Parts: sequence; C-alpha cells; structure tokens
Amino acid sequence: MYSRLESQSWDWLNSEGVSRDVGQVTRSADLRYEHQGWEITVDMPDGPITEATVDHLIANFHDLHNRLYTYNLPQAKVELVNLRVSASGALPRHEMSTLSSANGRQPEPESHRPALFSRSVGYVDTPVYRRDTLLAGSELVGPAIVEQRDTTTLLAPGFGARVDSYGNLVITGME
Repeated sequence: MYSRLESQSWDWLNSEGVSRDVGQVTRSADLRYEHQGWEITVDMPDGPITEATVDHLIANFHDLHNRLYTYNLPQAKVELVNLRVSASGALPRHEMSTLSSANGRQPEPESHRPALFSRSVGYVDTPVYRRDTLLAGSELVGPAIVEQRDTTTLLAPGFGARVDSYGNLVITGME
C-alpha cells in the first residue's frame, strides 16, 4: 500500500517541479487502542513492512500514547486505522511579476448593477470592474464591485482601493 501512495506522491511532486533531491515523502500510520475513539499518528520507517517493523511501530505508539496521555496499555490490542504519506519539497525561488502601470488612467467599469449596502439607503447603482483589467496604481472609490474568476470583492461606500504593483487590492477607509 505504501509503495502506491509514495509513487503517487512523487508523481505529484514532480508535476509541481520538485525533484527527488529536494523532495521528501514520509510515512506514518494512525493507531489506536481497540474501542478507542481517537487515533495517534505514529511515524513509520521506510522499507519493507516486516514483523519487526510492526513491533517497532506498536512500541512507538505505546510510548507516544504515554507521553500524550500519561498512560499506556501495553497488553491491549492496537488497531491500525489509516496509512498516510506526507509529501513536501522546496521549489526554486519564484520571481513575482509586476503589473503594468495605470499611469494615472482610471479603470472603466464593465457594467453597473444595484447593490444593497444598508436598508436605510436602499439599493445603490454600483460600478462593476473586472479584476484582470485593473493595472498597478488603479484607484477605486466605493461603492464598487470587483469580480474575478474565484472571488468577488465588495467595496462599500466610504472605502477606497488601490491596486499595488503585484495586483493586490489595498482597501482603506476614507475620511
């Protein structure tokens, strides 16, 4: 079972650009005493799983249980609940790209739509901007809506937003 999980982990790491010399796949197992309602994750050594490996795993479980809960039950049956692998690795430093500058040009809304900010004011005709069209230095004054594929940002009246050189929307209260 571990060999399949490890192979899938290395395939995933390789697809993310992590080579074996900077990647790591570690094994663990979730164990508990019979009829216990919680598990403890215990490190599992690499290599083939032998009777000695299982004995070592169970001994480590008893030791860890004692350290966590101040007791253990060496004569009790131990159940294996889950096998786990954890994959990690270092990626080369990623250089963040910066956005082109708006050079003082204000963005044009893609559309307008009514938005409710408070019951006392009612619906307000609100400009809608596409996030991917905003350039560095673009400034918006609320009310505004900024849409992108995975999120919508609502800029309430009394707030402003400025796009920094990395594309972050920096929202501040306006006086």
